[in-house]
Amino acid sequence: MLLFDKMRNKKQEEDNQEYSQVPKIYQETYREMTEATKKGDFQEVLRLAQMLKNQGAAQEYWAMQMSIAYLNFGKTASAKSCIEPLYREYPDEPTVSVQRAVCLYEDGEFLEAEKTLERIYPPDTYLPFYYSTYGDVLENQGRLEEAYGKYRVVIDEFQNGYDPGQELVDGVFQRLIELGMACGLDTVDQDTDEYLRFLQGADRTEELQRRVAENLILFAHYLGTEKYRPPFLRLADGLQKMEFMANPIYKGTLWSAYVALESYEINADSQVSPFTFDLITRATDVGTEEDRAIDEQMGLENTEELQEAETELLMMEYFAGKRMPGIQKELEHIRTQYPYSYEAVKELTEDLERNPKAASDKYLKLLQERTDSFGYTKSYFDRIYETHYGNGAETVLWDSEDGSYMRQGKKIGRNDPCPCGSGKKYKHCCGKK
Repeated sequence: MLLFDKMRNKKQEEDNQEYSQVPKIYQETYREMTEATKKGDFQEVLRLAQMLKNQGAAQEYWAMQMSIAYLNFGKTASAKSCIEPLYREYPDEPTVSVQRAVCLYEDGEFLEAEKTLERIYPPDTYLPFYYSTYGDVLENQGRLEEAYGKYRVVIDEFQNGYDPGQELVDGVFQRLIELGMACGLDTVDQDTDEYLRFLQGADRTEELQRRVAENLILFAHYLGTEKYRPPFLRLADGLQKMEFMANPIYKGTLWSAYVALESYEINADSQVSPFTFDLITRATDVGTEEDRAIDEQMGLENTEELQEAETELLMMEYFAGKRMPGIQKELEHIRTQYPYSYEAVKELTEDLERNPKAASDKYLKLLQERTDSFGYTKSYFDRIYETHYGNGAETVLWDSEDGSYMRQGKKIGRNDPCPCGSGKKYKHCCGKK
C-alpha cells in the first residue's frame, strides 16, 4: 500500500512523489481532489472523487476522500458505504482503519469502532484522529480514565511538533480538562496550564473563540468542587490578559465565568446576607446593559424567560430600599470584593447612594408597570416582603403563572450553563426555545 504510506507521511515527502504513485491518467484529477481536501472544499472533493470512480480508477484513489467528504456533510451511511469495501481489501492499512472507525463512531457503533482501532494498536506512526477517535469511543462506553489516556497522546504529540489543527487540539483539551474534573484526577491544573499555553499561540479565529467560550461554560459546571476553582480562575485571567475574546458575545461569556466563580465566594461570605445574594443572583440572570444589548441583537429581548427575570429583579430592587442602611454596606462590600457581580447591581447601588426614597419609588413604579395586568399595588408587594423577610425567611420564590412566590427548587438563570450539557448559556440553548 505504497499510496497510503505516501498519504500518511506527506509532511516528510514531496507532493509530486505522492502523485507519482497514481496512474498518469488520473494524476491531475487526484491532485485537484487532494488540494480541495486541504482547503475543506468537500463539495469539490465529492465531484472529483466521483469523476475518478466513473473513469474506472481503483477505489484506493477515491474511496477514502469520498468517505471523508460525505462524513463532513453528515452523511454517515454514505461515508460507511465508501470505506467498507476499501477496509475489506486493506484491513491492516491504518489510515483506512481510522476512517472506518470514525464512521462507526458517528453511527453509534462504539464497540465495533473500538475493535477496528484495537487491531492496529499502537500504529507505527502517529495518525490524525486515531487517538481522539479512540478516546471518543471509550468515553461513550463510560471508560473515562482510559479515554483520558488516549486523548493525552494527542496533546503529547502536539507538544512534540505534530499539529493536527487547532480545532482538534482545542477539542481534546476540552475533553482532558472535563474528564479530569469528572473523574477527580490530579491532572486538571497541568492540563489547564497547557491549554492556556496552546491558546496563547493559536490563531484567534471566530470559531476558536466560540469553542473556548463554550468550554468556559462547560467547566463552570464543576465549580462546586473547590479545588477546580483556582485553575478555572487562571484560565479566565489568562484569556482576559491576552484579550482572547474579540467578539462581544464571547466577552460576555468571560464575564459570566467570573460571575460564576464569585457566586460561590459570595454565598459563603458572612458579610453578605441571603437577601443580597438572591438580589445579585437575579441581577446576573438579567445581565449587564452590554449583555442585554447583545441579547437584543440575537433576538432574545422579548423572551418570556427574560421578562420573568426582569420582574423578579425589579421586585428585589424595590425590596432593597426596605433594607436601608444595611444593604448599602453590603453593596459596598460587593463593589470592593466581587467586581464582576457588582456590575449587575451597579445602577441600584448608585440609585440608593443618591436618594434611597427616590430609588425605592423608581423601582416600585417600574414593578407596578410590569405587573399592571395583575393589578398589584404597593401594599401587595409590602405584604410579600413582610411574609418572606419580616419573619426571617429569606427565600423569595416566584411563580410566573399567578404572580405569587411559590417556586420550589433552584431556578435556572439565563446566564447559567444549560443543564442539557451543550456547553452553552441557558438563554442561548434550551432557554431560547
